[in-house]
Amino acid sequence: TAGADTLPTISYALAAWSNEQSGDVFAIAQDLDGYLWLGTPDGLVRFDGTRFRRWAQGGSNALPARPVTALAASSQGGVWVAYNSDGGVARIDRGGITHYSPADGAPSAVTALLEGRRGMPWAGSSGRLFRYAGNQWSRVTDADGYDGEQAFSVYEDRAGRVWVGAARGIYRNDGRLLHLV
Repeated sequence: TAGADTLPTISYALAAWSNEQSGDVFAIAQDLDGYLWLGTPDGLVRFDGTRFRRWAQGGSNALPARPVTALAASSQGGVWVAYNSDGGVARIDRGGITHYSPADGAPSAVTALLEGRRGMPWAGSSGRLFRYAGNQWSRVTDADGYDGEQAFSVYEDRAGRVWVGAARGIYRNDGRLLHLV
């Protein structure tokens, strides 16, 4: 056939940045505006496609200067930010920053963060599994079908099921968390 030997011309551009620009990176998320957010040992960094900038918002609502271990884009815009140790979780959006501390029921030592398609955030931590509903974080318990301890990863599949990789195995949420052997 005519033109079968001719491949289309495709141009690719590749740019590389060292950790001197971004710092070491623990987590990456992209918000609805296209910004890349990076969780680093020194805090949160935002990348606009050209420059890396430490996220700093002054005043009493500023983010704490501690390692950011997990990130998740929000379906409403903005990004969820989680910290190591007792840092809790924050949500950044156009309205500002909302902080959720472990004293308020938020997870600490977060290792994984996901906002599912239905808009429900999930957080895996060294202490258990948490979900955010009704403007508060709550721990997922045995009564919910989760008898796991540490939750290392949280993922949503194409069917909208949430999967949790935990110290005791893999759990799947089909309306109720089930332990898979």
